Amino acid sequence: MSAKTKRNGEIELLRFIFCLLVVLFHCNKDIFNLISANNYQFALSPRGYIMVEFFFMLSGYFMAAGIDKNRSTVSLGSDTIRYIWKKYFSIFWYHIIAFIGLVVSHMIINKITSVDKWLDVIPGALLITRTGIRFFDINGVEWYISAMILVMTAMYPVAKKHFEVYAKAIAPISAALIYGWLIQNYQTLSGTTIWGGLGFRCMWRAAAGLNVGMFMYCCVKALKRGNWSAKDANKAKIARVLMYVFICVYSMCRSPKRYEIYTVMVIFIALTLCFTFPFENVKWLDSKTVAYLGKLSLPLYLNQNLAILFGKTFFGKCSDVLLVTLIVIMDVALSAVCLWIGGKITKKFNDSKLNKTVLGLS
Repeated sequence: MSAKTKRNGEIELLRFIFCLLVVLFHCNKDIFNLISANNYQFALSPRGYIMVEFFFMLSGYFMAAGIDKNRSTVSLGSDTIRYIWKKYFSIFWYHIIAFIGLVVSHMIINKITSVDKWLDVIPGALLITRTGIRFFDINGVEWYISAMILVMTAMYPVAKKHFEVYAKAIAPISAALIYGWLIQNYQTLSGTTIWGGLGFRCMWRAAAGLNVGMFMYCCVKALKRGNWSAKDANKAKIARVLMYVFICVYSMCRSPKRYEIYTVMVIFIALTLCFTFPFENVKWLDSKTVAYLGKLSLPLYLNQNLAILFGKTFFGKCSDVLLVTLIVIMDVALSAVCLWIGGKITKKFNDSKLNKTVLGLS
């Protein structure tokens, strides 16, 4: 969204919370392993990886909104380049700061000095690992960004050329078929380093999530035309808060992985209600603090492996509870620095002659 567009405070808060659940998943510590109910064990976000679907859907939603705002297909190729260029460089500088920090830390802590090893990380630095050009994932979490950008590059021109048909028909059926294929063949949506047919499995996962997001935009647009009462809106708000609770509880539960798809459905419904019936005039949701937490979510995601490396290296003998607490604190601190430096670099790049030339602004 542009700086002039009012941010949805609820979405910004969810960005932070769901990103935090992903970080807790990667901490891989069973802090709550002693808690169980009906043969379902609760641990520290063992299903937290499913929160990535939220971010894929959100990206698909905003991509559809952007296309719908400007349906012109006169310069389809150029529009696609501009869109992907802006998306790539809105993320790249934050990514490269976290990436360099992790590379230097590994050099010092793990004494990785092999030239070949560092040549192998170049695809990760460029965010192209999910093309198949992948040798060594030093910051494996960048798979999400790589997959998203690559799939968007393929989806955007088709969706813009045939928006009505694509967003309302092709997007939902293709998402359903992809999810079905993943579940039938692998019984899970996870698996970011496994080659599944044509491309990594996570590429298909990204395609499904982005398509769901595009369809969600059409659902929201249709629902907003309804004559809803204040009572209806309140019911929708209560329902989605309960859905958020379900999503968070599921992330902490060691249920069979095949049930991930139910959580994906709940995320879709909750987000649809969120965009259709937003909370209005809720001061704390509209606060600068919540907006900042939303902005912090990307650096938080990108810096988590560095925080985990520091935590396990310097505080590995601490209790699991203390270790995870320290990892989260370090991740937030590293992310705040990354957000500040990355924001300044991004602004300078946006004002550069190269960027303005590519975007046709000069």
